[in-house]
Amino acid sequence: MPVTIPQARAAGRELWAFPKFETRIPFRLEGNAFEFGVKDPVSDEWIVEVKGSHYPGFTMAGFDLVTLSNFRGKIWKTIVDTDVKYKNCLLKSIEVKVGKSDHGMARNIRALGLDKTKPFIIQTSDNLKSRLNHGKAVADYPTSPLAYPPPGGDGIAEGVTL
Repeated sequence: MPVTIPQARAAGRELWAFPKFETRIPFRLEGNAFEFGVKDPVSDEWIVEVKGSHYPGFTMAGFDLVTLSNFRGKIWKTIVDTDVKYKNCLLKSIEVKVGKSDHGMARNIRALGLDKTKPFIIQTSDNLKSRLNHGKAVADYPTSPLAYPPPGGDGIAEGVTL
């Protein structure tokens, strides 16, 4: 999980057990066009780049998010409260490129096949407020390993938040 400041990295790792890392996250929003990406914090190569454009959409109230992660040998559930109005839009175009980086995030994107997906809807907002609440253990054991490797990969790289 990329972040841009050391405080977000420390809080995410130490309080919520998320595999956060500090790096650059360049982005550009212009009308209905967007591009963003995540840079490798060591080599400054692209981990992932996303470029696209969308049609006008309709506005909808945001919704809270739930994350599940492995922490201290247990499965933890964390609620992310959001305050946002999203615009839901059909995509005109999208291109997801995984860079040559060997960073864990790049390996996860490759293993999950996300560079080959073709989403057709996007949610956009330029005014998102969110609060990551304290997590809570919901199972007294860590997530089990995958029973079989996904096609084209040997499983999800270590440190993935489910």
